[in-house]
Amino acid sequence: MTKTAIVGGAGRLGRYIVDELRHIRDLVVLDRNVSAATAHAQTADITVLDDLRRGFSGVDELIHVAGIDGHVQTPQEVFFETNVMGSWNVLQAAVEHSIRKVIVTSSISATGFNVGPPFRMPDYFPIDEEHPLFPVDAYGLSKQTNEVTAASFGRRPGMQVICIRPTYVVFPELVPHLRGDKFEGEMPDAFRERPPLLRTYIDPRDLAQCYRLALDFEPAGYHLFWACAADTFGRGPTLDYFKSVYGKLPEIRKPDIYRGNPNAGVIDCSRARDMLNWTPEFSWPQIAAVPKP
Repeated sequence: MTKTAIVGGAGRLGRYIVDELRHIRDLVVLDRNVSAATAHAQTADITVLDDLRRGFSGVDELIHVAGIDGHVQTPQEVFFETNVMGSWNVLQAAVEHSIRKVIVTSSISATGFNVGPPFRMPDYFPIDEEHPLFPVDAYGLSKQTNEVTAASFGRRPGMQVICIRPTYVVFPELVPHLRGDKFEGEMPDAFRERPPLLRTYIDPRDLAQCYRLALDFEPAGYHLFWACAADTFGRGPTLDYFKSVYGKLPEIRKPDIYRGNPNAGVIDCSRARDMLNWTPEFSWPQIAAVPKP
């Protein structure tokens, strides 16, 4: 059975990926805190290259979902140092161990469009993988930098580096935040973050499936894929909302999407659909139907 390392596999997203792969891969989890790991685990810090060198022994392929998430309250330089150097370390250690398939994780924050108030309107809707990036904070910049780093490693002979760029991952504990529920008591860090301006999201179960399908993708080189739900978490038609946000609309390149579904999202996942055979299963009405606590 193929041995797959999941770097960050004890984290919130990592545990979903472990559950998705546990019956089809021989898994090893590498994480700073392995107490929550649900598979064979080793302690490793992505900022320590030797930790990864040890952890990747005998590994055939790997998924990298470790790093500092955007909602964490930490200095800007820590975001950049940890996420950028950590991802370079993962890729470098993979090369040293002749691991030819690596999946890394970006974020919609690389676009710069989810921060508020809006500073720039996208060039067009829906936003595909070719749209220019305009990050304005250290977290978004770290994700853009990681995409550039991944592409660099993907140019090496025989390497395959896949980058998954998810939108806001709606873990169950975050549903009340996007649903607009009133919160009593001390507010969690994740609730201090403004809801995404683009109103895009992805269910972690759908995202874990995207990683699984990416492992079966064969072409060498660097490949970038958006991962997003087909609709939005907002009320009202999507284009009406953005006209109120920006005062006008950008170029609408696929108008039939919004004629067919006025609540369609503004991220184009057709590349993942066509190349990975991935389509999201969960919609916002399904997710938001979770009873209030």
